[in-house]
Amino acid sequence: MTVEYEAIAVGAFLFVAILTWNEIRIWNRMRALEIIQKEVNALEMQESRRMMVEANAHSSGGAESRFQRSAPIAREAASRCSVAIRRGLAPG
Repeated sequence: MTVEYEAIAVGAFLFVAILTWNEIRIWNRMRALEIIQKEVNALEMQESRRMMVEANAHSSGGAESRFQRSAPIAREAASRCSVAIRRGLAPG
C-alpha cells in the first residue's frame, strides 16, 4: 500500500509543480506585455505631441497667411484656365 501512496504523492507533487511553473510563466508573459504596452503608450504620446507641435508650427500664421500663400497658386491656375479657354481646349 505504501507504493501506491508514494506514487500518489509523486503525482500530486508533479501536478502542483507543473501548475506553479505554468502560473509563473504566464505571470512573466503578462509582465512583459505590460512593459511593451507602456512603451507603446509612451511612443504614441511622443508621436501625438510631435504632430501637435508640427500642426501648431504650421498654423501659427493664422488663416490670412494661409490664403496669402495659396493666392499665387490660385492666380496661376486661373491664368491656365483662361489660356485653355482661349485656345478652345476647355471642356464645353
